[in-house]
Amino acid sequence: MELRGLARRLPLAGAAVAGAVVGHGLAYALAVPEPGRRLALLAGSGHAYWSAAIAAAIVLGLASLGATLARSFRAGLRTGGRPAGEPPGRLAARLAVLQVTIYLVQELIERAAAGVPLGGPVDGRLLLTGITVQLLVATALAVGLAWAGRVAEVAGRALRRENENLRAQLRERYGLAGIIAQSPAMHDVLDLVERVAPTDATVLIHGESGTGKEVIAKAVHHASLRAARPFVAVNCGAVPEPLLESELFGYVRGAFTGATVNKLGLFEEAHGGTLFLDEIAEMPPALQVKLLRALQSGEVRRLGATQASTIDVRVIAATHGDLPTLITDGSFREDLYYRLNVIQISLPPLRDRREDIPALAEHFVSRAAGKLGRALRFSPEAVERLLRYAWPGNVRELENAIERAAILARREEIGPDDLPPHVAAGLQLGPSPALPRQITLAEAERVHILETLERFGNNHSGAAGALGIGRTTLWRKLKEYGIER
Repeated sequence: MELRGLARRLPLAGAAVAGAVVGHGLAYALAVPEPGRRLALLAGSGHAYWSAAIAAAIVLGLASLGATLARSFRAGLRTGGRPAGEPPGRLAARLAVLQVTIYLVQELIERAAAGVPLGGPVDGRLLLTGITVQLLVATALAVGLAWAGRVAEVAGRALRRENENLRAQLRERYGLAGIIAQSPAMHDVLDLVERVAPTDATVLIHGESGTGKEVIAKAVHHASLRAARPFVAVNCGAVPEPLLESELFGYVRGAFTGATVNKLGLFEEAHGGTLFLDEIAEMPPALQVKLLRALQSGEVRRLGATQASTIDVRVIAATHGDLPTLITDGSFREDLYYRLNVIQISLPPLRDRREDIPALAEHFVSRAAGKLGRALRFSPEAVERLLRYAWPGNVRELENAIERAAILARREEIGPDDLPPHVAAGLQLGPSPALPRQITLAEAERVHILETLERFGNNHSGAAGALGIGRTTLWRKLKEYGIER
């Protein structure tokens, strides 16, 4: 308040000083009765009064500049260099005063460098010409700044609208409304997500590879109060073990060889938002301890740092592995498991929610057709083949198969021939099925005899004929294998 008051009073003070100096000189000269002496006084002292007027103008200019800076610090500068709320006319006046002040200061410096005293001769006509030029420059500058400010304001509004549109698209695509779910199993999952999202509870998502764990994590984020803040994802299995710690927690300059600058960790980058730790089961045991401490304390310490930083991050972890089994094997910490498993979301594989396959296929083909500039649809036979296939790669495999079909389809209707061969044939790719356990020849013979007797309704004559042995031999084998029929 004191600075603002001073900034307001300085222009008045400068004007008063200038008026007093000039008025005093004129009054003194006019009071002299002799005309010749009066003219000499006016001519001799006029130079000093010109200099006094210049000095007073400089005081006025500096005061105006101070007021502008005070206003800028109070309200902040807007785009275009114009102080917040500053009308273009007032801006032009302030720039004019500033330009004239700079010009007058330069004049005084040049006069002093040339050895002209303060009260030395002044060419008033030349001085007024210079001031006029500076006023014209200031006016042109003000017009340019006003135009630039207007353009910047329009661009800023357009940028804000675009930002809001992008956020809306993100919410639509990754929010609950953008998830395709028609099966009861997925409805249960989305209901749980809707209840969990508004809280800050840690979430553990479990599901096979390709079931959409990151999609659900993004849905939790975009349905929460943290939606406007960052969503940062990292695959713990994709980052080499020596680098994972520096990725998560960051480092300071000189922490290790090659650390030439400070680097934020993902925890700090996600401050105020959500950190998604995919494939958490792949995290090394030594790093699990540091993660547990960060979750419990809400603080992280960069590599090489001496002080910890407070963080506000919601952690969502995901895995396709069996964490309880890993705990038993000693490769995953039990205390970290309980800290992460506050809320567990289990995603069903695609083979257990076949009701979603047609809707997902239509979504993927629509997106692929848009990229290709085509109009595509599925034939009933193609949909039947999609439903028949087991989809061991889940939604990710379905998306890739649909993209392939959209690229290779010769007609607008995608038929079975356009699908991958193993999908069209209903075959399942992936791990080979488990082989039956090894059995002895005697066990195989016993099973075969039992199946044959079942087929002939325990008729020994018919079973013996089918087996190619006599009734006596069949009776002996039944006794040998302990079969009472």
